[in-house]
Amino acid sequence: MNSKDHYVIFSGANERAIVACCRYFMENNIPFSIIARPTKDKILLTTYKKNVARFRALDTLNAEDMLAQIVALRHSLPDKRLIFIPTADSVNRVILLHRAKFNAAGLTITLCDANLYSTLSDKSTFNALAQSFAITIPESLNTLCENKLPVVAKPMTEFSTINDKKLYPQLLFTPEHLAAFKQSYARENFFYQRYIDGQSFYLLLFMDKSETKVLWQRNILQQAEGKSIIAAEICACPDPHFESSAIKMLKSTGFSGFIMIEIMQEKGISYLIEANPRLWGPFQLAIDNGFNPQWLSLSGNYPDSRQRKCSYFWLNGLLLNKAEGKRIRRYSYQKNILMQVLRGEIYNRWDTVFLFLRESGMAFKYYLKKLN
Repeated sequence: MNSKDHYVIFSGANERAIVACCRYFMENNIPFSIIARPTKDKILLTTYKKNVARFRALDTLNAEDMLAQIVALRHSLPDKRLIFIPTADSVNRVILLHRAKFNAAGLTITLCDANLYSTLSDKSTFNALAQSFAITIPESLNTLCENKLPVVAKPMTEFSTINDKKLYPQLLFTPEHLAAFKQSYARENFFYQRYIDGQSFYLLLFMDKSETKVLWQRNILQQAEGKSIIAAEICACPDPHFESSAIKMLKSTGFSGFIMIEIMQEKGISYLIEANPRLWGPFQLAIDNGFNPQWLSLSGNYPDSRQRKCSYFWLNGLLLNKAEGKRIRRYSYQKNILMQVLRGEIYNRWDTVFLFLRESGMAFKYYLKKLN
């Protein structure tokens, strides 16, 4: 590591990945600073609040506000190389849109360019790229009707073309789901695919011109509506052909950095679902199994992190979903899996115990509301 390297994190979203990075930096005496949201930032409930160097002036993401915080941080650390950690998609897109300004302000950005980032992150363009490499994707549907259910409605882009609101995939299982979707969303903002009911895996990668680091993650529990992973473990490669095809595809684009690719396996067929060309929610599991966030600032030599070989679990992600009356998706079950994943609980640790208690309290309040 270069002694002048100093890592910069914009917090306020994807807190689990942020905590994983902060935990790694703290354990290894690596300097870092956090630029926090002005309100309701969960990082302030952790030990890492002492690393908050700046607060954004605005709660919404604003390029000029973010630039002002980088300029101020640069002024306080004139001899350091400030290295951006890409944790949240919304932050990354602002940074990339104004990349030249952030570079001029002294921020080192190792993300790919904005066009490639959108190609990989937006589900429609990533699916098209995968098809050009003969990678299987779920069957596309041109019409929405009851006899096609269940269906996954996937956003064409991150934000609606109608009201600029952030869009998420919608799982349509019943005629009632379909009717509610048609009433609530502009259908031209989505494309539609057959729902795949199988085992979920993440292909975890770090890539540059000289190195490709690979891990596979088997997902065990996931929040309703395709939201965050609750429990997972590292596993052997479930499909070597898919892995080699995905790496070949990414290398053809010149991509470098961290990326997670989701696949679903159904009846022996691997279907590509989506990609996140940034740090993903269960990044702690990757760090515990050798991935190293410092790789973002290195070249030619990529030492692994100290391995713990534990699983991943987010207890409050489970409790909050249950309290809201939503159905958890269970992909696989193994004997004693509960004890195995509990050992990897992301927040039930000394550095995040207050955040753990806050989320537990929120779940308890939901339960009380339902009882009343």
